[in-house]
Amino acid sequence: MAKPSKRSRQIADLIHMQMAFLLKKEVSDPRLNQLSITSVRVSPDLANADIYFTFPQGTHLEEVKKALAKALGYLRHRLAERVELRYVPRLNFLYDKSLEQGSKISALIEYALSEDDRIKKQSTTDDDSEKNKT
Repeated sequence: MAKPSKRSRQIADLIHMQMAFLLKKEVSDPRLNQLSITSVRVSPDLANADIYFTFPQGTHLEEVKKALAKALGYLRHRLAERVELRYVPRLNFLYDKSLEQGSKISALIEYALSEDDRIKKQSTTDDDSEKNKT
């Protein structure tokens, strides 16, 4: 995959900052006030912006998606008012699974380490039993 251009990174950073502000301060839906924008990626032609988000536990993804779909026009309009761009990219909100995946990987590592310790202890116990038999 090609490295993003300096301009697309600048626009992504700008959208990230402005979208975080809009969701926290200007959107009245409490489901959206709790969202965290984790990253923004802008397409090379600057026509699309993928906005990755997470939300607190206890919130349902489907409800958040519905709220975002309802607020999408307002968010794009307010973004256009707040940034100086000839064309505001189409906004695509995507749930960021990386934190979830990171937690699963951490849990697997913890499990593997505990199993390793258990096997080492069992091996040591078995060795001691063999020594006592002789």
